[in-house]
Amino acid sequence: MLTMALAAVAAPAAETAEAVSYSQSYDMTVDMRKLGCVLGLTFRQMDDFDYSYERFNQTMSEAAKSAGESRDAMVKKAVEENFKEMNFILKPAQYEKYKRLITVTLINRGILQG
Repeated sequence: MLTMALAAVAAPAAETAEAVSYSQSYDMTVDMRKLGCVLGLTFRQMDDFDYSYERFNQTMSEAAKSAGESRDAMVKKAVEENFKEMNFILKPAQYEKYKRLITVTLINRGILQG
């Protein structure tokens, strides 16, 4: 009897912990100053980059709350829109480096398939 009661309490807690860690993998928060240095951004680029990246991070957070195919579609759309905006903001070499960094990050977190 006690075992069943513990199982009933533990199952929702495990689901909640799994959901928290799952949504954390969609948290794309980064140190903008360090990323700006890695990409070699100018001060002018940094403002536009910061705004666009924050929108990307919000969209990814919303995608984490969705389920199944809608999540995958939201992630795909968020990544495509972000790449489109960054292609406009960044120079070609910066854009290629950014695209590689984001793609590898998403693959390592299990969000995109390699």
